[in-house]
Amino acid sequence: MTFIESLRTTSRRAAAAGDIRPSRVGALATRLALRAPPAALHNTLAAISAAPLPSDLPNVRDGYSRLLDVLTAKAAEYAEDVNKLANSDEIPQNAEISSTSIPLSQKVSHHNSAPPAPNPPMLSPSSVRASFFLVYALLFGTALVTFIESLRTTSRAARHILNLETAVSLVAGFFYGVFVTMSQREDFALEAITPLRYMDWAITTPVLLLVFLLFFNYYNQEDLRARDLLIVVALNYVMLAAGYLAETGRCSRAVGGIVGFSAFFAMVAFIYTKYVHGAVQRHLLGVFAAFVAIWGAYGIAYMLRDEADKNAAYNVLDVCSKVGLGLFIWSYFGNVMAL
Repeated sequence: MTFIESLRTTSRRAAAAGDIRPSRVGALATRLALRAPPAALHNTLAAISAAPLPSDLPNVRDGYSRLLDVLTAKAAEYAEDVNKLANSDEIPQNAEISSTSIPLSQKVSHHNSAPPAPNPPMLSPSSVRASFFLVYALLFGTALVTFIESLRTTSRAARHILNLETAVSLVAGFFYGVFVTMSQREDFALEAITPLRYMDWAITTPVLLLVFLLFFNYYNQEDLRARDLLIVVALNYVMLAAGYLAETGRCSRAVGGIVGFSAFFAMVAFIYTKYVHGAVQRHLLGVFAAFVAIWGAYGIAYMLRDEADKNAAYNVLDVCSKVGLGLFIWSYFGNVMAL
C-alpha cells in the first residue's frame, strides 16, 4: 500500500468510526504527503489502516487522533491547497469544506497526550530545491574558470592543482544536476538526496584533500608522500562512513557524530603536524584555519534534524568548500591576489 493510499484508507475508516469527515483530512494529508512524505508517519498509517475496524476501533481512533495532531500544525499553511484538493476527483465529494468549517485543532482537542508540534523549518523545501540549481550553476562556472587557468599557467605544479579542482567541480556539478532533476518530481523527498550526496563526497573529498596537500607542498617546496595521503584519505572515509550510517538509520546519530568528529579531528591534527606546523610560509595557517572551519561546519549541519535546513546548510558548505576553494586557487595562481 502506498503512502497516499494509506492516508485515504485511514481517513475513510476514521469517518466510518465517526471521528471526522474524510474529505477535509484526506485532502490535507494527501497534500502534506505530496510535499514531504515522512517514513515514520507512513509506517504508523499503514499499521492503522491494516487494523481490524470492528474489533480494534479505539486503537484506530487513537492513532488517527495522533495523525490529526501532526496535520494540524500544517493546516493553516496548506488551507488553500486543501480546498482545491477537496473538490478534485482524488477525494470523495460527499462532504464539503468551507472556510467556516470547524478547525482541525478543535477536532483533536480531546487527545490530550499528543506530543507538541515540531518547530517549523527555517527554510521551505521549495527554497532548497531552488538552491540546488544555483549550486549547480556555480560549480560548472568554477570548473570553467579553473580549467582555463590550467591552460594558461606555466607552472606544472599549479596546473596539477587546477586540473584536480576542475575535476572536483565537474563531479559535484554532475551530482547537483541529478539533484535538480530529482527535485522536479512530484513525489520528491529530500531524504532521497542523502545517499547520492554521500556518493558525491566519497568521490570529491579525497581529491579536495589532495588539492590541499599539494597546495601546502607548493609553498613548502616539498614532495607529497603517498603514505601521508593514504592516512588522510582513510580518516576521511571513516568520517564519511560514520555520517552515512547515522543518516540512513544504521546506527545512532550520537555514535555517528562521535566517530565522525573523532576521525575529522585526527585528520586535522595529522595535516597540521605534517604540513602546517613549522612551515616557512606562516600565512598558510590562515588557509588551514579556513579549511578546518568549513569542513567542521559539515558536522554541525549533520546535527540538524529538519531535512530542508540540513540540505540548505550542506549546499552552502559545498559552495564554500568547492566553489570557494576553486576561485581562491584560480585567483592565486592567476596572480589576481597574493597571500
